[in-house]
Amino acid sequence: MAGTAIEQWMSTDAMAACPNHTQPQKASLLWNAMVSPFTPMVTAGFLWWQGESNALTVANAHEYSCNQKALIQDLRRKFSATPQLPFIFVQSFPLFGDLSRFQPYPGLPSTPANTMQGLSELRLSQAESLSLPGVAMVCTIDLGDVGCPFTWQHNRAKKPCAHRAALAARALIYHEKDLVFRGPEPTSVRVLGTRCGHGGCGPNQGERYRELEIAFEMFGSSGFQRAAVPISVLSFEILFVDAAASDGAVNASFWIPATLLPAAESAADAIRIGAAAWFGERPQPRSVRYAHGDFPTGIMHNAEGLPMGPFIID
Repeated sequence: MAGTAIEQWMSTDAMAACPNHTQPQKASLLWNAMVSPFTPMVTAGFLWWQGESNALTVANAHEYSCNQKALIQDLRRKFSATPQLPFIFVQSFPLFGDLSRFQPYPGLPSTPANTMQGLSELRLSQAESLSLPGVAMVCTIDLGDVGCPFTWQHNRAKKPCAHRAALAARALIYHEKDLVFRGPEPTSVRVLGTRCGHGGCGPNQGERYRELEIAFEMFGSSGFQRAAVPISVLSFEILFVDAAASDGAVNASFWIPATLLPAAESAADAIRIGAAAWFGERPQPRSVRYAHGDFPTGIMHNAEGLPMGPFIID
């Protein structure tokens, strides 16, 4: 389903549940032709793999949160009237380079309109569906396929993707107990006390360097796979904001790459990162993001080998 926008798979009822649609062309076309005829069938659950066609713009990617939630709720009403009928979706794979390098349609010209501007935002929008009951996400952020000869929507890492989808199905559909099928997800972040080092204790060093601790929901896992992670290439970034002392107005803000700190002082369900801001007088950390970008590297996993998915947290 990667080659078509989600609006084509949504019924008119699902479309009406979301106020904005930047891709209304051929809306409900595939729903009417390929999904609606099967609604009388007994259904155990859904597996959904689509999204890249809704990442052409940031605005369209932001809309995906409402669209996918509306699709899930509509499918549940029309197929079984079961409010928690399992829905498992695959988060968009990493893509190396812009869309013009991975032609989705033969002969499509390379123009700004055909490049993926909202892939990172799309992944975050997809993950928001986890707020609904009976929904699971197959995270694929570690399954990038550089140099795939079969165009961007035909990633060759099918087996690990299918394995993770099967874990979710075993948990949601077949109700296997004590099965770890979700990677770590952040719950909170706190700023730790500043320590000398990482540049010294000269003027403003105390304000410029910050260490943060991020706590996670581990979903039954015993911890992180730290030994196999190269800390120099991890995809953590801290948003530092330099605010004026008088009125609180923001003078400048930048995302600064952060380093994963040793695990000795962290609990099994937490990690610590650190970064030094290079601008302003007293830059303060505002947010943390992880695995941002079309093709992030240095992905962390839990003890069972499931990746930690992209996130932004204040």
